[in-house]
Parts: sequence; C-alpha cells; structure tokens
Amino acid sequence: MLSIALDLRRSGNSTSVKRLCLFISGSGDAALNSNLDAGAFQKMNLLKKTTYFLGAVLCSLTLATSVSASSRGVVWNLYTGSQGAFLSAKAFASFLGSEEVSETLIFSASCNPQTPTPYATAVMRIPQGQTAPPSSNLQVWFPGGNYLFLGGYLDQIASVNAGDNKPRYGFNVTLPSALFNALMENGSRFHPKVDMGDAVQGKGAKLEIFDRDRQKVRDFVATCTSFAQQNPGTSTTQREAPYACRDFLNGPNSFNGNQAVNYGNQIADRLCGQARMDVRPAVCMHQVMANRIPWNQQGATNWDAENAADLCHQTSNPAGRISCFSGHINAGVPWNAGITACKFVN
Repeated sequence: MLSIALDLRRSGNSTSVKRLCLFISGSGDAALNSNLDAGAFQKMNLLKKTTYFLGAVLCSLTLATSVSASSRGVVWNLYTGSQGAFLSAKAFASFLGSEEVSETLIFSASCNPQTPTPYATAVMRIPQGQTAPPSSNLQVWFPGGNYLFLGGYLDQIASVNAGDNKPRYGFNVTLPSALFNALMENGSRFHPKVDMGDAVQGKGAKLEIFDRDRQKVRDFVATCTSFAQQNPGTSTTQREAPYACRDFLNGPNSFNGNQAVNYGNQIADRLCGQARMDVRPAVCMHQVMANRIPWNQQGATNWDAENAADLCHQTSNPAGRISCFSGHINAGVPWNAGITACKFVN
C-alpha cells in the first residue's frame, strides 16, 4: 500500500493520490482473517492501525505536495538581424497537476542601425492603492548594495505589446553599461534588479540569469555596438528616448478625417509632459482640435493648440478630462478657469 502511494507521489497524479487516500480511510475490519486466534488477531489489528496511520500521513503529505509544488524560472531569448536586435527575459511559473503556465515579460532591450543605443523596459509592481507615475528615477542594484539611477518613463506601449496591464518603465542604456556587464559576468551569483527610487516604491523583478544565457546578452551588446560602428553618424551615447505621445500627436487625427498636423516639440512637451510613452494625451488633443469641443457657451470650437495642450496635459482619461471641461462650460465657467479646474483630473 505504501509503495503505491510513493509511486503516485512521484508521478504527480493528484487524482490517483486522492483515490488511494479514500481507499485507506475507507478500509475496515473485513480485511482481517476471522480465523485468527485472539493473540494473533490483536497483533494483526495493531499492525493494521499502524499501516493505516502511516498511509494517512503519507497521503496528506502527498496531496499537499501535489497542490503546491511548482516550477519557476526566467527564460532569456535573443533575436538579431540586419534590422535590429531584441533581447527579452520572461518569468514563468507552472504548477504540478495543472497544464497552465503563467508568463510575464520582466525585461526587454532593443537597438537598430539608426538608434544603436539600447532602449530597455522593466516591469514594476506598484503598491496597492498607488498609481504608477509617468516618470521615475529607476534604481539598478548591484552587489554590495551599490546602485545607479536611470531616468525612466512609463511605457504604455510596452505593456500593450506584452499583452498585460502591468506597468513597465523604459530607459536608455548607454554602452558600455554596468547593467549589461553584470548580466554577462560568468560565474556570478548576483542577479541585477531594477526598482523605482521615488516616493512610489515600486519593485521590479530580479533579472535572474545563469551562464547558459549570458552569451545571448553578449551577442546583443555586440550587435548594438556593431550598428554604431557601421553608421559613424550615429552614437551609442546620443539617442533620444522614444516619444510615442509626440509621434501620435503629429500623426493622423482619426477625429478629423485622418489629417496630420506637425505641432512641434514645444506643443508636444506642453501636452505630454513626463508621459512620453502614453498616447492618451495626444488622443485627447486630437479630439479637441477636431472642432468638436465648445470652449464657451456660444459654441465656439476653434481651439488654440496651446490651450488644447493645457487641457489634455498628461491625461490618462481623455473622455473624463473633456467631460469635466464641458461640464464647467455648461455651468457658465470661463474656458481658462475650466482648464485650470480639470487639468489635474484623471
């Protein structure tokens, strides 16, 4: 009986283990030979009780193990080609008795011939009840408690591409880099980590890596470096951080027949602020500039770009911001007071 339980435990077959436990707990005195004499009967009964007790303990341990046992780790992948290089690290977790495997993209880095300086993203866990800020001073931790600061921006596009709603922060990594050097060091037992160093103490994932994957990081760095060498006009130390908000703003306006207007960096900065990788402020301004939102009670809809940028500044909820403003206008509030009242709402 006990050997059966051990075999089932090794196989991870929780259903069979449960059936075995039911068999043990349901066995009765009928299993005993009624022809035994009193002394033999007493010994056999003691042996039976001992066997049942040990079997029940083993079943309890087996059931607990089959439910909680899991496999966790980080998988590193690399793509390289003439158009660019992409390095990624995914954390995975699987559980015995279940076919479900959870995956989370915890880190990525990319470069290409036009922009050879790697652009990286790292996932963050924001404390419950707090909101992910549009920018953050990220801390990259190294052995001995040492760290360096990197300026990071909330990258909504990275989260969309990853297929989840977990906040990720993007940052440039100038080569040579202490971060990549730590990831490439053979034999190291230290795993770098990227955290948030601001008032919102968001925690990042540990970049767990072992020697078998370090060559992928080396190949990535070598590819980015070769891109810089192939194009002397570019530099690994001079790369503008991605600016999705500005690019979306200057692109086709779906609220205005897909017409595109180049508003320039001054208006883009006024609109996007620190939300460089969030296109929602640009969506808000597109709607305002499409002559759809009255700015007075007479119904005037011809907005100046500066005022539209002020209204939509860093908004994460275009509909809510516009609704707030329209409510103030309908109540007779002047347009400038309406912008002031609503620009920090959502």
